[in-house]
Amino acid sequence: MVGKTLRLHEPPSNETDKGFLVSHPIAQNLSPATVKEITSEAFEIELEPNEYLFKQGDPNDTFYFVSTGLFKIFYEASDSYPWFVTFLKSGSIWADSVFSQPALHECSCSSLRGGRVHCISKTAANRLVQKRNDFAVACLQEVGGRKCDYQRRIKVASVRYISARLASLLVELYEDGSLSPYDENELYISQQEIGNIIGTNRETVSKTLGEFRTMGLISTSRYSLIIDDVDRLREYTIR
Repeated sequence: MVGKTLRLHEPPSNETDKGFLVSHPIAQNLSPATVKEITSEAFEIELEPNEYLFKQGDPNDTFYFVSTGLFKIFYEASDSYPWFVTFLKSGSIWADSVFSQPALHECSCSSLRGGRVHCISKTAANRLVQKRNDFAVACLQEVGGRKCDYQRRIKVASVRYISARLASLLVELYEDGSLSPYDENELYISQQEIGNIIGTNRETVSKTLGEFRTMGLISTSRYSLIIDDVDRLREYTIR
């Protein structure tokens, strides 16, 4: 695992305190006893922008709770740019070590803007799944849809044009809303960040955004990108 280990996370002071899990939707369905056990096992790491949380091929031995920040999961192909798979953001979990159990990570994860992640070991996570039914069910509900999305993206990424990848990303960010704190149509993301996500350089991103702008799909300002026609942009993703 990559990143700076900060400290062991203190367990909740009482049974109603969710600790770091307060920002995680998964905690809504967990008993106080389960929350207390998770937080007693957890340790915390902090990452800088573009720092890896884990790399493809690393031992898959950790269960991750993303507490702050925005992370990208991507597959690193040997003969092309990395393929973007999905985002992890505040409240997300990554539980491949428990549910798919490959010995090594099948993809990589890095921070886009820095962030903080709480972790428990694979051994502790497996014990919790076997011991706490509420934890097992909550994890399966969270991971199921993400795993299907992960497999779908890996399958199609290698045959998509950059323009289609970019359109798909912009639609996903628009629908997600996490990069639109002031206006749902306005995304606060740089061209370099976009390039890092979809696996290309800033110049290609700039050129493709220019094409989208000419078509009336988007407009841009110095600090943000505005989605002007999300329906047409969504159609462009499947070309």
